[in-house]
Amino acid sequence: MRCQNVRIGCAATAVVRRNNPNELVEVKPHSPTCLPADNMVDLQPFRAALRNAVATNMRPLRDLYDEVAVLFPQQALMMPFPSFRSYMRQWQRDSMNALDPDDYLRIFQHRNTC
Repeated sequence: MRCQNVRIGCAATAVVRRNNPNELVEVKPHSPTCLPADNMVDLQPFRAALRNAVATNMRPLRDLYDEVAVLFPQQALMMPFPSFRSYMRQWQRDSMNALDPDDYLRIFQHRNTC
C-alpha cells in the first residue's frame, strides 16, 4: 500500500501480512512534508501558476518563483525553488520552442541587454 499523498512526494509504503490482517506494518516512513488528509495542500494551482509565469515572462526563474510563492505561501514551503528549477527550465524551453523565430531573436537580444 502507498500513502495517499504520493502526488505531493510522500513515498511511504505499508503492508498487511496474511497471518495478521488487522495489523498495518510500515515499510517506508512518511516524508516530513506529508500532511494528514484533512490538512493536505493542493500543489496543482501553485504549479500551474509557475508554469504560466515561466511561459509568459523571460525573467530569471528565481524571480518568477518568488513572485508566485508570495501568492501560494503554503505550497512554496512544501516545494522550494530547487525542487522546481528543472521543471521551470523545461517549461521555459517548451515555451521558447513555440515562438516564432523572429520573436525568439527579439527576446534573446532583449535578455542580453538587460
